[in-house]
Amino acid sequence: MDRHISEAQAEHQKIEDTALRLAHNALEEAWNDAAQTLLDVGGKLYAAARLVGRDPVSLMKLDIPEQGENFGSWRWSELADRGRQHRTRDLLSM
Repeated sequence: MDRHISEAQAEHQKIEDTALRLAHNALEEAWNDAAQTLLDVGGKLYAAARLVGRDPVSLMKLDIPEQGENFGSWRWSELADRGRQHRTRDLLSM
């Protein structure tokens, strides 16, 4: 009886570990998707600041770590790159 309980507990632990790894992977993907959304808005903010003659200095501290197998970060240069894609008409259509 004790052996069956031990085996069941070990199997339960394996299933729980697998579920936690899957949850972790899903959360990494959700993080990266949310970061992309933030970067899209940040690119528009960067463009708007540039168009109204403001220096987007506050965005230069941006450092969003990418999750998963890539160990990079998104930095303010990503906002600048995205910001260059937006024109006045784009921003006013929001």
